[in-house]
Amino acid sequence: MYMLEKIKKSFPNDIQRWKLFTITSLPVVFAAMIFALNSFIDNFMAIPIPNGIDKLSYANTWTSLVAGIIAATTIVGSTLFGQYYGANDKVNTRFVLRARMLIALLITMVFAIPAFIFPESMIQLVGSNKISPLIANDSALYLRIIAVTWITGAWGYTSAMIMREAGHGKASLFSSIISLSINVILNSIFVFTIGEIWSLALSTIISQFFSVGFNIIFVWVKNKKIVINPMKLFAISPQIWKQIFKRSSSFLFLVVGSIAVSVRFIFWNVEYYPGQVGGNHLFQLSAATILGISGAIFNIFWSTFESIGANTTIFVGKELGHGNITQAKKNANELQGFHFIMAIIMGLCLLIFSFIIPHMTFLADGYRSGTIEWLLGEGKPYDEAALIADRGVIEYLSQLKMTIWPLAAFMPMWIWYITRSRCISAGGNTNITAGIDALTGLIQTCWISIIIWVIIPATNLPFPVAYAIFFLFDLFKVFIYDILFNKYNWAKNLTLETKTPESIVMEVMSEGK
Repeated sequence: MYMLEKIKKSFPNDIQRWKLFTITSLPVVFAAMIFALNSFIDNFMAIPIPNGIDKLSYANTWTSLVAGIIAATTIVGSTLFGQYYGANDKVNTRFVLRARMLIALLITMVFAIPAFIFPESMIQLVGSNKISPLIANDSALYLRIIAVTWITGAWGYTSAMIMREAGHGKASLFSSIISLSINVILNSIFVFTIGEIWSLALSTIISQFFSVGFNIIFVWVKNKKIVINPMKLFAISPQIWKQIFKRSSSFLFLVVGSIAVSVRFIFWNVEYYPGQVGGNHLFQLSAATILGISGAIFNIFWSTFESIGANTTIFVGKELGHGNITQAKKNANELQGFHFIMAIIMGLCLLIFSFIIPHMTFLADGYRSGTIEWLLGEGKPYDEAALIADRGVIEYLSQLKMTIWPLAAFMPMWIWYITRSRCISAGGNTNITAGIDALTGLIQTCWISIIIWVIIPATNLPFPVAYAIFFLFDLFKVFIYDILFNKYNWAKNLTLETKTPESIVMEVMSEGK
């Protein structure tokens, strides 16, 4: 009976609550889905280009790292924004927004500058020494250009997150539609006129400029409380910097956690380099070939994740900022169940989609042409090369399908503990959650090392099986965050940290009038 009551508490208790969360979440989910489609479109447009997916995969490892760090470090700013915005403290809200944007831009520049100067070294760092010079050179050129989008993306992603957290999910959705439409149009033109992988980066740059422009105009017209003036970007109060620096260790932890996630790609590349996936080295299948497209597909269905940050800010952070601790905890409990159900639905959709993949032979066009080109260079006659490549296409699509299965299966679990983590962070406990993410990230790096250097050599596991085994570690995170959520006093009002006793008395007196 106790367990039943506990489970019931983790879900909205009436139809109106389900409706409220759904109305708030759907625009954010669709916006995130469209944003993910941008990445998928880039991968899709790269398909006709020989080895196009591989070239994108190595460069986009860095893009994923930068995006992951920005998304992770924005948790601190999101926590403060939710509470100050909920408390209607306009001055401190703007200080927090400027700090969020400034931090995002500085992080981006740390990676963008090296990408401009020596992209070749950065590609070699994330790829194995077995990748061909042609793929490495084209990937490096793409990286140099795509680094520009990290800067525009830092502003675009942060401003879009702020719009969602302020309740403007529909506007964020429209912004994503603009970006996707322009990206599709320009990609269609550039791929068939220029025909080089770097042309996809140009499309992304231009589409992001339009998206960022829309975000700036929208907030200026509709909600001046969240306007970020570039000329005042450094005008931030000492009190806000003090709150941020108080949680500065969380930035370091979050960066470590994000790097640990990206390092996985390097490990997979080292073990499953071209020719090591699919049981036949002539297929030239690699982890990069598989993960490049499977990651792009997964991110479309992973859009539930983006609703976590917005919903936590709106329903937990704002209530904490008002001092409604009990209501904030109630909302936090109900959100995790709501997000869990959404994740089950999206996971099932992804699983069903995976069975369609073997029939989507166009996904392997670039792989097929690149394999034929390689086999001809190895001295194979064209007919034999084409036959081997056709068999490789079948294996490629099969590997792609099976690699998506663990992603679909673990999705609800990931959403469950991430929701709990974000709710705990909403109470200002980012040092704790970030520390856990960093520690578990480092342990997972050790775990993948054991898989790569101990388990696989002893068992010769196929890539999809090794990939699934790796994610079993995440069951441990569920227990950690369940204990922390239920036993730790995480719900706190952070707006009190910037108030003096005199200001609190004045507020109470004014409310009583």
